[in-house]
Amino acid sequence: MLAIKLTKKDKIMNTQDYLVLVNKTHTLPEKSAAEMALGSNLVKVTSARGDFLLEEKTAEAFAALMKAVSEQTDFEIGVSDGFRTFEEQRATYSEIKKQQGKHEANTSVAPAGASEHHTGLGVDYYVATPKNLTSFWTKVKGKLSGKSAAGEYINKGRRAVLALANDYGFIERYPS
Repeated sequence: MLAIKLTKKDKIMNTQDYLVLVNKTHTLPEKSAAEMALGSNLVKVTSARGDFLLEEKTAEAFAALMKAVSEQTDFEIGVSDGFRTFEEQRATYSEIKKQQGKHEANTSVAPAGASEHHTGLGVDYYVATPKNLTSFWTKVKGKLSGKSAAGEYINKGRRAVLALANDYGFIERYPS
């Protein structure tokens, strides 16, 4: 469960404060990313996967999305990653490259300097069933198994989350 207090409206509708473009063609220098992170209101969030840092409004919006998913679907979601330093982003990229190859790393993970995770706005999440917390990220040979009954059920949960996500200011940046 996300360990923050909601003090504002559940839905964060005004995203005009998020005027930063970070991607593979608009990268941040390492110093700028560090300054951006230090200048942000990063807050600690706790989920079944551990403690993570998110920008404050992003954490509030994600908590509201978590509540909506829990109330409107048969699923629950939680944070599996948030703010990353350049060093952490390099390690994430290297790990995916090692496990799944360069092509998969290039299509599913941004290189250091090109990740929204440097801003605290990027959120990786998992989808779980409320009864047994079967993770969305259950992998078979490095790939999500959507062919099994359990895989299809979790994919259904992912689609349910995506149907609600835009209402809370979230988009799917890297579709599976």
